[in-house]
Amino acid sequence: KQEQLSCLPARTEDDAHASLKARKTIRSFTTEPISDADLSTLLWCTAGITRPDGKRTVPSCLDLRTVSVCVLRADGAWRWNASKNTLELLTPEDLRAASTMGQHAFVDTAPVTLVFVVEATPR
Repeated sequence: KQEQLSCLPARTEDDAHASLKARKTIRSFTTEPISDADLSTLLWCTAGITRPDGKRTVPSCLDLRTVSVCVLRADGAWRWNASKNTLELLTPEDLRAASTMGQHAFVDTAPVTLVFVVEATPR
């Protein structure tokens, strides 16, 4: 099963310095769903394709591109396919609580948890 994300990443006007300076940790969370546009932007920032040759927003040792981003939601665990901007269903099971081994209760009801996985075979 695949789910097409409806939007391309949003472009922001902030420069890198301003964005890094404004970065902060927030320990207050909502259970409100995240929009496709916001999810698409977050995923693009984590490992989005920036050039025709497949280069990403993040570095890759020897250009192997072995890091995949998985999205955990109530409707299952999904692998993000950056080239198609789709989510590919891995399992319909809700794995959010398992992702922290039950150590952080707020993750259990978070609308989205991103998990970075190093795969033996580059994608």
